[in-house]
This record gives sequence, structure tokens and C-alpha cells, in this order.
Amino acid sequence: MLRLFRRCGVLVGFLCLLCLCGASRAENVRKDTSVAPLHFFLPENLRKDYAAQRVVRVGWFDQHAVFKEDGGKVCGYAPALLEAISRYTGWRFEWIPIPFEELAEKLNNGEIDISCGISYTPERAQQMTFSKLQAGFEITTLHVPRQSNVHYMDFKDFDGMRLGFYSGAYDQDIFRRMGRQFGFDFSIVEFDESLAMLRAVQDGSVDGYVDGCLSGEQTKVAGTFAIEPFYFVSRKGDAVFMPRIDEAIRQMQITSPRFFSSLFDSFLNVGSNVAITLSRGEEEWLAGKPVLRMAYSREQERMDPRRGPFLKRLSLELARRAGITLEIVPADNYEESLAMLRRGEADLVSNVPPAADFARRFGIFVGQSY
Repeated sequence: MLRLFRRCGVLVGFLCLLCLCGASRAENVRKDTSVAPLHFFLPENLRKDYAAQRVVRVGWFDQHAVFKEDGGKVCGYAPALLEAISRYTGWRFEWIPIPFEELAEKLNNGEIDISCGISYTPERAQQMTFSKLQAGFEITTLHVPRQSNVHYMDFKDFDGMRLGFYSGAYDQDIFRRMGRQFGFDFSIVEFDESLAMLRAVQDGSVDGYVDGCLSGEQTKVAGTFAIEPFYFVSRKGDAVFMPRIDEAIRQMQITSPRFFSSLFDSFLNVGSNVAITLSRGEEEWLAGKPVLRMAYSREQERMDPRRGPFLKRLSLELARRAGITLEIVPADNYEESLAMLRRGEADLVSNVPPAADFARRFGIFVGQSY
């Protein structure tokens, strides 16, 4: 027991030394670069912040997945992230709807304190303070009506399209560069909110729209072009809100790095119920009514008809929806099913571990996990 206390004493002393060194480094950072030290979230400061219950006014405008209103409540990627940030800051939020084009003005005249989902440009940096750390990433995505005959990433099909964009959106610049690079022209129709843009697609006023989210209503994805960071913004010269936002994001990246990928998948990289257009090559391949052979091990419970063949039923249903005929080929064990793949006696193997080293060792391509 005495040795245990001595070890604890050494450990505490070492931790104190680290804290002193960290404080010294933070002090040097503050003197040299004017970057705020890492002091916001000490217990005594958290207690004060929670007691203060500071109300932060968040300016929001209708953006697919980043900000939206559902049943009178503001939700989306940014509100979910701000809720997580509030656990560090003790902030409460007031949600103030604003037009996007008035964002900088309302920040600088004090009507709102912060906003989110803003792409960085030098011109905007002259008007607002951007967070040093990204709030997230968005995927520049082209959506077209479900009945459209546009093919996936087919630039010939994009030529001459009338496309909806958010007013002043950075996606416009991205798409202009794509048009110059790949030789297609398009016209821009600007919208202030997503609902009006969706209605324009539905009534044929535009041929499609471009935003930063994969999911859409009654549309399908005809192309994904770039992944771009977006940021929090506050008034020009702000030293109140942005340092705390940056430090909260930094702490979350350190302690919960998967939080951001989970948030991204939940709101912006939504994989469920997203229709994707076919490329010309895929369309031609499916027109030949392809047949694929899928090998499985008899030892796999989820493929065995006697044990509830969930995976077999799922595979057959996916094949049916894709227009593929799937032949199920049994093997005595898992190793034999992989051997069938290598010998060319099967095109697929079910239930493969998604680890990169496994795929490399057996010389196979592994799909996404489901």
C-alpha cells in the first residue's frame, strides 16, 4: 500500500509538472501569436459559465441539412454541433432567421452573434471573423428530378442545364470551374431557401439544383464534385465567441474525433434513401441482364436457410433492386469460398471483414459495411 501511495505521488507530481509546462507554453503562445490559451474549460470556469447562462443569438438561414426548420424547431448539422459546444461553454441559444445576404450586416450591427455553414472566401473574411477550425465539410452535389435522363457525372448531359443555387453560394464558383474544365455551359438561377428550390425542380422551372448535401426530396444525385470545409462566423474583430468555439471544437476533436464523422454522416453524407443516377456504362451493363455468382460458407449462420438466412435475403433484394440476377453458390467453409473467388468460380463472397489488411492479404476488393 505504501508503494502504491508513493507511485501515486510521483504520478501527481509528474502531472503537475506537465500542467506547469503547458501553462508556460500557453503563456508563450499568447505573447507571441495572440492566440488565446487553453483555459476556457477548467472546472471553475465551467461552473461560472453554466451559472451565467449566456444567451447566444444564432443567425440561421434555410440550408439543406445545415439549418432547417421542422415542426417549429430549428435543427440540422449546425444546431447539433452547437448543442455539443454548449456542454463546454454553458451557452443557451436563440435562433434568429435571417436572409443570407444580410449575414455580415447583422453580425456587425449586433443583431446576431454567430452563424454557421459559411464557406471561406477572402472577400467574406474582410467582413466577418471565421473560426480557425472547420465546423464541418459539405459535398458539392448536383440533384436532378427522379425522372431525369441525365447520367451520373456525364458532362455532355450537363450542357445547357438551368440549375438552382443558393444566392451567393460558393458552389457556384465550384461549378463554373467544372464547366470551364470539362466544357459544358449552364445557367444559374438563385434561390434564398431550399423549399423554393425544390419546388422549382418539381415544376420544371430548373433542370436541377446544386447544394452541399447528398440527400434530397424526390430527386436523385447526378454528380458529386468537391468536398469543401465550412466554418462558424462572427462579427469582424470578435474576440468573445470565436475563441471559445474554436477551443470547444479542438477539445471535441481530441476527446471524441468520431463525433464529427458521425455528425457528417447523419446530416450531410446521408447514405440511406438517396437515389443515384447511373452512368452510361452502368446503364449499358445492366441492359445486358448480368448474372453474378455469390459464394458463401455453409458455416455462416446468416446465409444458412436452416438458421434464418438474413444475409441471403438481403443480398437477393439488393440484386433485385439493382437489376442483377444473383446466383448463390455454397462452399464448405469460409476459406473455400475465398478460393472460389480467386479461381474465378464466383464473382462475390458474402460477409467479408472490411479491414484493409484482410483485403490486401487475399487480393480482393471489399465493399462498404452495412
